[in-house]
Parts: sequence; C-alpha cells; structure tokens
Amino acid sequence: MFKTLKQCFSLLDKKQKKKIFFLQVLILIMASLEIGSIFIVGAFISALGNFNNFLNLHPGIFYIYNHFNFSDPRDLFIFLSIFVFFTLLISSFFSIFTTYQLAMYGSKIGLDFGTRLYKFYLQKSWVFHATHNSTQLINKIAQETLRITNGILNHALYMNSKIILVIFMFLAILIYNPVVAIIGFSFFTLCYCILYTSLKKKLNQSGQVLSKEQELRFKLMSEGFGGIKDLLLTKRQNFFFTIFEKSSDKYAYHTGYIQVLSLVPKYILEFLAFSSVILLAVYLLKFSDVDLSSNDILPTLSIYGFAGYKMLPAFQQIYYSLSSIKGSISAFENVKEDLFESLKKVEYETKNNNLSSNLNNNTNNALQISKSFLIFKDVSFYYPTSDNPSVSNVNIQIDKNSIIGFVGPTGSGKSTIIDLLLGLLKPSSGKIFVEGKELNDQNIINWQSKCALVGQNIFLADSTIRENIAFGISSDLIDNDKISYAAKVSQISEFADILPYKLYTKIGERGVQLSGGQRQRIGIARALYNDADVLVFDEATNSLDLITERLIMDAINQFSGIKTIIIIAHRLETIKKCNCIYVVEKGKVVSEGDYKTLSKNSKLFQGISGLS
Repeated sequence: MFKTLKQCFSLLDKKQKKKIFFLQVLILIMASLEIGSIFIVGAFISALGNFNNFLNLHPGIFYIYNHFNFSDPRDLFIFLSIFVFFTLLISSFFSIFTTYQLAMYGSKIGLDFGTRLYKFYLQKSWVFHATHNSTQLINKIAQETLRITNGILNHALYMNSKIILVIFMFLAILIYNPVVAIIGFSFFTLCYCILYTSLKKKLNQSGQVLSKEQELRFKLMSEGFGGIKDLLLTKRQNFFFTIFEKSSDKYAYHTGYIQVLSLVPKYILEFLAFSSVILLAVYLLKFSDVDLSSNDILPTLSIYGFAGYKMLPAFQQIYYSLSSIKGSISAFENVKEDLFESLKKVEYETKNNNLSSNLNNNTNNALQISKSFLIFKDVSFYYPTSDNPSVSNVNIQIDKNSIIGFVGPTGSGKSTIIDLLLGLLKPSSGKIFVEGKELNDQNIINWQSKCALVGQNIFLADSTIRENIAFGISSDLIDNDKISYAAKVSQISEFADILPYKLYTKIGERGVQLSGGQRQRIGIARALYNDADVLVFDEATNSLDLITERLIMDAINQFSGIKTIIIIAHRLETIKKCNCIYVVEKGKVVSEGDYKTLSKNSKLFQGISGLS
C-alpha cells in the first residue's frame, strides 16, 4: 500500500510538489497549535479550581499579575480567560484553513489527473483508439481518477496531518507523564493495527469489485443510449436495465461495505477510550499522591481527556484513511500506466514547448504538394491484435490534383490504406513518401494539416449546424464566409434554410434530429470548410439519395485539377470520373487503371460495379 502511495505522489509535477511542501508546513503549525491548546485548557481548568494555588505554582503568571498591576486576582483570571479564548479561536481557524487547503488541493489533483488523461488519450494514435473501448477510457477519466483523489490522495493528505498531530500529542504527553503516554499510545495503536490487518483483504476485494462494476455501468449506459432506437423498436430495454440494476446493487453494497469497515472501529475505540479515562482516574488515585479531595486530579484528567478527545478522531482518521486507500488501490492500478505515460508526455512538452511550432515552421520538414507527391512503397500494416496483415505490400502513386478511387469488397483493406495515407496509422513495414520525403514524426503534422476526411460515420456534437461544420473551432472565431461556401457546395442550404434558426439550429446529440444524408452533408461541408488540399471521402456518400449524391459529386468534381480527391465508394457513379482507380482485395492492390480500362480487364471490378 505504501508503495502505491509513493507512486501516487510521484505522479505530481514540480508545482504540485511545492504545494505539498507548503501543506506540510501548515500541518506542522496546526499540530503545534493543537498541542498548545490542550495544555492551555488544562492550565485554565487548574486555575479555575484554585487560582491562588495556580499563581504560586506558575511564577510566570504571578509575574504578569504584578507587572501589570492587577488589583484583583479575578481581573487576571478574566484576562487569562480572554487569552485562552483567542488562543483556541486562532487554533480552530488555522485548523479550518489547513483543512480547506488540503481539501481544495486534493480535489484539484484529481481533476488535473482527469484532464491530463483526457489530453493524453486525445493525442494517442488511431491504432490506440481502434483497439481500446471508449467506455473504458471515459471510466478512467471520469471515475477512476476521482476514486484515486477521494480514496487515496485526499486520505493520504489527511492521514499525514493526523499522524503528525498524534506524534506531537504523544511527545507532549510523554513529557507530562511517560507511563500514561506509552501505555495509551501503544494500546490504541495495537487496536487499530489488529482491526486493519484483519479487514484489509476484504477492503481490497471490495475495491476491485467497485472498479469492475463501475466500468460495466459506464458500458451499459453508453451502449443503451447509443442503441436507443433499436431498443425502443425491439422492446429490449429490460435486458440492459436488469444488468445495470444488478451492477448498481453490487456497486452500492461494496461502497457501503467499505464505509462500514472504515467507520465501525470508531465506536469500539470510543468505548475503550472513555473506559481508559475511568481507569486513568483509578490509577491516579491508587498509585499517585493525588488526593481525591484536592483539585489536582481535575487539571490532570482534563489534559488527558482533552488529549484523548483530539487523538481519538486522529486515530480514527488514520484508520479510515488507510481503509479507503486500501479499497481504492484497484482504481490506481487501473490507470497507473496511463498516468505515468501522460506525466512523461507533459514533462517532455514542457521541456520542448517550442518543438511543435518549430517543426511546423521548419522548411526542411514542410511538405509541398506537387506532381506525383504521394507514393506508397511496399507498405504493410498489422493491427496489434491481429497476426494477419490488414494491408500487404501496397505500391501506389497519386499525382497532384487528381481524382483517385479505391474499390474492393468489404474488409479488403481500403479504409486501412486511407488511414495510412492520412498518417493516422504508421506502416509496420515499407515507406510512404510525400513530395519525395518519407512521412515521419517530424512532418506528419504538416501533412495532416493539408488533408480532410469525410468518413462513413460522421460525428456530430450537440450544437448548431454552423459549429458542427467548423468542428473544434470556437464560435466567435468561425469564418462565416467559409461556412456559407461549404454549406452551399455540400447542399446543406437545401434543408437548413427551412429550419427556424437556419445554420444556427441545434441538431441534438450525434445529430439525432437529422437524417443520415443530412449528417453526411455536414461532414462534407466540414472538409470543405477546412479548405484542405487533399479531400478524402471514405464511402461518404453512401447515406445520400441518388439525386443529392449526384449534385454533391458534381460539386466535388469541380475541384478536379485544383485539389487532390481520394474516394472510397461502391456506387458506380461516384468513381466514374476518377483518373485512376485501385482495386483492393485481401489487403493487396490487385489491379489499377481508369474506369474504362478496369471495366474491360478486371473481373473483380466488374463484379463490384455490377458489370459482370
């Protein structure tokens, strides 16, 4: 467990570690004030019992009495009462301030972890996202990082403050009465150690169940809402609801179970603590010179009682923190590797904060589009989860401002070739050249800035048509002239003009208020808005009716000789005007040529085109 704590705090950056040091100083001051308040209260109660005797036993107080010329001991007592009051007030306010700082800092760390992971995942390659479930990523960002914060980091900070308080308290009582301090401290420490040791296995098991069930709940929510149309149609909502209910019950049970295991010892130890005060009183009367009729026992018991009042919650907080940390270790293990990787990336970016801009502006790495600018040379690609290549020994050449088509059966590798072309995937072997330069990490950003993709499934945010066309750009920075042009060419104006707010109309989550063809047109408009030199259409017109498709293809074909257009399609009309068509089968380019040539010479193309 302590290894986990060490790893957790090693995830902090330099600024966060400085804040930790500041908090440690606050905790030390808070503990000192707590100790001082205990002995001041003890002294106050002693003075309350017999003030004259108190003056004789404390020369410093007697000096104050004479130096300030108090005429009546009661005036001095009132002065001391005010002093005790403000001392306790300062101690309380400082404790509140320290607690506030601990809570705010703990919460900030958790959100920083979530933000760091979100940025880290967004910057991961397409292979990563193609092989990872988005629900798992969302769960790590939204849930597991919060469990790390609330279950580990916050408790570690609070536990640390209470450990310091207990140590200071123990040392103070040790000086006051060594025997009582050692016996009391050993007794409570032993009790909590026995309880924690006996329960830690159950805490760990419950923590693992929480991680598993929460991930399942996120998965069910994502799939249930994502497929709501099918569920409504087939009336199979109960399938998802039943599993979700069972998972929620499990999650609730183990959440409560961890809390019970963490809190129950408090009541046992409270009983033992008050019993100890009674035993202490008996001990003082039996084995010390304290007289029951005197006032000596009252301040002594007050000091021990007040110390116990402070230490018992501290012991309970330490135990509760240890229990919560143990129950949350599974959450940390679930995201540990990603957090460490994201920290390395943050440190690298901080060290090389000008690297990206230098690369983009470096003319040696810049890719200028000219004739025969894109070449695949013996390119193969394997997905990490597959032993068979998705693409095998592909050799293609694409000229500047040409229209290129890719056709082939479903699963033949067309989309993988496009992903390689766009730099979303890196070849497992072979090379891709742009303008005679190999595509690599140094020039990939420059290359991708020249490309725009319209895929089969267009992601639409729950915002306006206008904001979806300029996806990822702040609303006040959107170029309205470019929006109008893109909307006109993609035939969006045809349906947007009859909407109440036209291009400013909200379209609902994932464009639920639009038809498939309308969503596709927004995707095409998005590509046109970005004014890319290379337009890639991955079966982008499949959802369009034949008339709309023809209108859009006519508009796209107007860019012939101006932009490079790459099209994956099944329909005959879509690829008819391509300068060159590559026929793909089982990850290989089996034939190439224009439409007329392939119609005569390629049986596979004839079958795909319906000419056979």
